[in-house]
Amino acid sequence: MRNAPKRYLHVIQRYFPFRGGSERYFQAFSERFVARGDRVQIVTSDAWDLEYFWNAKRKRVGETCGELNGVEVIRVPVKHLPAASLTHRGIRRLMAESCRLPFPGHGALLGIGSRFGPWLPSLDARLAEMNRPDLVNSANIAFESMIAAAAKVAHRFNVPHVVTPFLHFGEADDPKVRRYYTMPHQLDLLR
Repeated sequence: MRNAPKRYLHVIQRYFPFRGGSERYFQAFSERFVARGDRVQIVTSDAWDLEYFWNAKRKRVGETCGELNGVEVIRVPVKHLPAASLTHRGIRRLMAESCRLPFPGHGALLGIGSRFGPWLPSLDARLAEMNRPDLVNSANIAFESMIAAAAKVAHRFNVPHVVTPFLHFGEADDPKVRRYYTMPHQLDLLR
């Protein structure tokens, strides 16, 4: 006899029809959960191209809500700062490089900067509308604003929160890439 259906909330930077690694990973197990009778909600951005997070001229997904193979998909719009390509990269670079220099207020700077990676101002409000899930799963540590928003939902409902970080460490002898995936506030989210 099967237990009662579970309710899963997944928060990920992009989702089908885009077909990248983390997107396929979430699609595969989300559809498997639905096939066994569970309910799955995906909250994601409207970015098609990864570059859309910092370049408004790149491709985005048009629909905002819908169902794909039984999975409810809710897309929130990415917003862009002025001169988004420069400001996004500048903020991320400043965050990664500042981690090497301890100074007062370091954590506050990282917290403020992380809100713009990606900048999804309606995400918290959209997640606040969700019914209680049994589990929250979020992904990709480079998109820590989404993981932080998912953590708030899990905390509010007192349910488990699983983070699938999808880290990229780069070359063993070159720490440049690693700095973008191992900032102190990111590691705090994983803890």
